[in-house]
Amino acid sequence: MKTVKLFIIMMILSTSPIMAEIERVTIRWKPAFCPASCAQGLEKSLSGIREVAEVNVQLEAGQANLRWKPNQKFSYDQINRAMRMIGVSVQEINVSVRGTIEHSSREVELVSLGDNTRFTLLSPIQPTVDQSVARNNPESYQLTESTRERLIAAEKDDRIITIQGPLFEPFRAPPLYLIIQQAQIPPPTEKVKR
Repeated sequence: MKTVKLFIIMMILSTSPIMAEIERVTIRWKPAFCPASCAQGLEKSLSGIREVAEVNVQLEAGQANLRWKPNQKFSYDQINRAMRMIGVSVQEINVSVRGTIEHSSREVELVSLGDNTRFTLLSPIQPTVDQSVARNNPESYQLTESTRERLIAAEKDDRIITIQGPLFEPFRAPPLYLIIQQAQIPPPTEKVKR
């Protein structure tokens, strides 16, 4: 009887989809600083990160795409350390993250599914003609009011959203700042009236 119960539990678990919360990580560097001889070392170094499931190095483009393992917290430090071991500096890091929204009076955060990595969300800078912008200050990247409202509406409806974009100065973490380049917010589901 125990064997049958165990078998049923295993069948249920094996048919459940595994959701990758940190869906994709794209690292960019200056291609001139990583000649062909460093490609294998870079792939090996990035593959050595416990949380990374798959590495695809595109040497000519100066980028690597990483598939993150489900339920593993995101860590910029590990990526940066792996890159520096080969002698290459991270120029930009982009992520695609699925999760839910939480907000306070000052911030809106994306909390990734499974591992609960928190990303403070920012909007791209929208300078005006006579405005000087401090590009190294997260206050310059405040969410636009319309974006903030859309995200808070998604939070109220418990919607799972996907946000893609670059991390803002990830060496500052925590918190991890994610600049929204693209947001996939599903429409609210209709509630059945009874």
